[in-house]
Amino acid sequence: MSKKMVFLLLACCCLAGAFSQAQSKLTQQQFTAELDNFTQKILERVPVIPAITITIVSENGAVFNKAYGWANKETGLKADINTAFYIASSTKSFTALAAALLDNEKKILLDDPVKKYLSFSSDIGDDVTIRSLLTHTSGLENNPLVFRMAFSGMTEEKEMMKVLTNGTTARARPGAYKYDNLGYNIYALALQERLHVKWQDLLQDKIFTPLGMKRTTACVSHAKKNNWPVAMPYNAYGVNGLERVYLEKNDNTMQSAGGLITTPSDIAMWLQAQINNGKIKNKQVFPEQVMKAVHTGVAPYERGTGIFAAPGKYGLGWLVSQYRNENIVFHFGGFPGFRTHISFMPGKKTGLAIFVNESTVGSVAADMLAGYIYDWITGQENITDTYNKKLDELEANHKRAIDGSQRSYADRAKRTWQLSLPLETYAGKFRHEFFGDMDVTVDNNVLAVKMGNLYAVSTPFTQKESIRVELIPGTGQVVYFKLDESGKVNSLSYDGQQYKRVF
Repeated sequence: MSKKMVFLLLACCCLAGAFSQAQSKLTQQQFTAELDNFTQKILERVPVIPAITITIVSENGAVFNKAYGWANKETGLKADINTAFYIASSTKSFTALAAALLDNEKKILLDDPVKKYLSFSSDIGDDVTIRSLLTHTSGLENNPLVFRMAFSGMTEEKEMMKVLTNGTTARARPGAYKYDNLGYNIYALALQERLHVKWQDLLQDKIFTPLGMKRTTACVSHAKKNNWPVAMPYNAYGVNGLERVYLEKNDNTMQSAGGLITTPSDIAMWLQAQINNGKIKNKQVFPEQVMKAVHTGVAPYERGTGIFAAPGKYGLGWLVSQYRNENIVFHFGGFPGFRTHISFMPGKKTGLAIFVNESTVGSVAADMLAGYIYDWITGQENITDTYNKKLDELEANHKRAIDGSQRSYADRAKRTWQLSLPLETYAGKFRHEFFGDMDVTVDNNVLAVKMGNLYAVSTPFTQKESIRVELIPGTGQVVYFKLDESGKVNSLSYDGQQYKRVF
């Protein structure tokens, strides 16, 4: 018997095991064909989605793993199961597991005060624990630190400690759930100060290597050095339709709350470990009690996201809720140009990962595919008819979104500049104590703005002494210049923050 035939037989056996509890009238083989056909229809009817990958995993490993479309349209690189995708906030599940493993080793205890491990002088009480950081219940706030780590990349160590120390405030007492990146960012700083270990190295040592995830990394430079195929980010609704998102992840913005790239092949091993409480191929890679702890919800929330909108609880890097009366454990990720869905149903011994390199209509498509798969697994009726109607709605909404975006571009193109002085007068360096420096320059007779990795050429806005920029793609903001009594520009306002001119 050929190796290919053996593989196909094993795959069919795994499919039967993974979906044996589903009550659908479709057989496993029919469902696979239906899923493949439905995905192809999404890409045909909404052609601005560059690539979609779908990974379905049972307790024995991947039972369906396929990539569709383009990882990089400019170079003609097709996506496959070894293409690396940025997974954004799905990173939190990895960081939290590493933290739970260190807790199990008595190195950094989850229920210890943060101040035991990190020396910052803000007025933070002992009731702010490591666990509260990782369950989004710390009550802390520090938008500049989060902005630097995720977007601008201005993360020099001494500067970051200054921002942490002086820019962290307690917006509320610990206990109430409020999702953000800050807790995971602070944990990484505590890890480095206490154990002198970078979070990237910890995940490599504790998770990627033990699981055999050979194409998963927190360093973009590592992927480039080894010539890995990497998916590029896209925006479906650019001026000319589908366009590349300029803001790509670099090492300095790969952070512990959202800083991994991985492949469909590697994520299958990650999901298998979740389904089996840390075991792969009869080997207990992670302690079972640690896995159960991270999957246990502790912080109640009123509404989830995507198709898992029911109330639930946040555990350690995972949201725990229900879908179709089945327990569901999940964490999504989003960033300009990327959408990630990672989830598993413990009762069905089945996990799912969907990667898309377009974050607007691509996000809706990912949710639709996840619902399609889980509705089959849970034995829902009339799935084909139901989701064909949903696809009709998706296509119609996409066409309306095209029309809306083009009208918006046309309206903005009619605006005229409201700047009263020569452009060179506005150019200079402007500084915020915590957010950092903003450089305003003249680029081809237009003002441009730069903050670390962020860069945007401005367009006119409607108010006096203002310009519009998109430093973060898809989120237009206004820069307001302020003039002193002599008519010189002495400061600017961006996103509600004041930046003083330093030269």
